[in-house]
Amino acid sequence: MSFVLEVAWNGKIQRVELPAGGSQSVAFRFGPGEEAKSLSVASADGGTAFLHVDVAARPDLSKPFEPRDRGFRLRRQYYKVEGDGSLAPPENLEVGDLIAVSLDITVPKESRYVAVDDPLPAICEAVNPNFQSMGSKAVATGGNPRWQWWSPTFQELRADRALFFRDYVWGGGDFRVEYLARVIAPGSVIAAPAKVEAMYDPETYGLSGATQLRCGKPAVQAGVGQ
Repeated sequence: MSFVLEVAWNGKIQRVELPAGGSQSVAFRFGPGEEAKSLSVASADGGTAFLHVDVAARPDLSKPFEPRDRGFRLRRQYYKVEGDGSLAPPENLEVGDLIAVSLDITVPKESRYVAVDDPLPAICEAVNPNFQSMGSKAVATGGNPRWQWWSPTFQELRADRALFFRDYVWGGGDFRVEYLARVIAPGSVIAAPAKVEAMYDPETYGLSGATQLRCGKPAVQAGVGQ
């Protein structure tokens, strides 16, 4: 026995047949600037249906995305790590290059349970959460003497992002997070904004700008594959 629903969206009706004891999902898309559209669901045979609605919005990263400070502040920089450990602008990247990621965070007052979420560019993967342990000469990626190292209570490197959590920030201040990533594929990509937020006060947050990185094809080594 099946159950039929009629889902109406933007003047169009879509019939959805549910198997006995089963479920179905229906997705609708709408772009920025579009007028509001109504969504309604009705049973074709008078039965009762239980619905779950998820709404998600994402910024258009093809356009410039300026940083946003809403109680916290975050600025992100990428650097290419040279063979001698020095830093250079992230230009002329090749597969295999190391990238230093620097996150400068301002927490203006004493705060609890602060999370830093940095989405990785699609061409990169995180390789080490402790930049200093790599022996780089460029540990100081800026000259601001006020920066303190962000000492996370917990940190996690995932395939698509780096996460740093801190249970307590005593008195606020300016902090820096640094970690390393490696270029694993050629391409031109845009890294979504990094975010710092109070986990139990989501209206207190800061966003960095979006960043574009480009990587050409891997260099061909002489005598290899020839």
